[in-house]
Amino acid sequence: MTSAIKASEQEIKALIKDTEKCANNIFTAIETAQKQVQKISDKKLQEQISEQLTIILENCHFQDFCGQRGTKVISYLNEIKKGGADIKLKEKTGDARLLNGPELEGANQAEIDKLFNS
Repeated sequence: MTSAIKASEQEIKALIKDTEKCANNIFTAIETAQKQVQKISDKKLQEQISEQLTIILENCHFQDFCGQRGTKVISYLNEIKKGGADIKLKEKTGDARLLNGPELEGANQAEIDKLFNS
């Protein structure tokens, strides 16, 4: 069982590293494209392309989610390695619940928007 846990942990760490690398590549490409967009003489086209680049940039939060969820799973695996499979996880409340990244179920976009607008 430990070898399967260790292998899972390694896979998750690789996932975190790979998504970070991909996100950084996207950020670099967006930065380069934003500089090139400034050279376009058609201001309307320039604005349209800039808007699309902004949408891409805003959606790069996938990397944060992968990192947060992956780190959470690694901590669970470490707990299993320490004491066996019958481990109860403590329920987080308040802001601590929000610091663990996205939940598998429950939170919806309206709740998230409400947090940012307060």
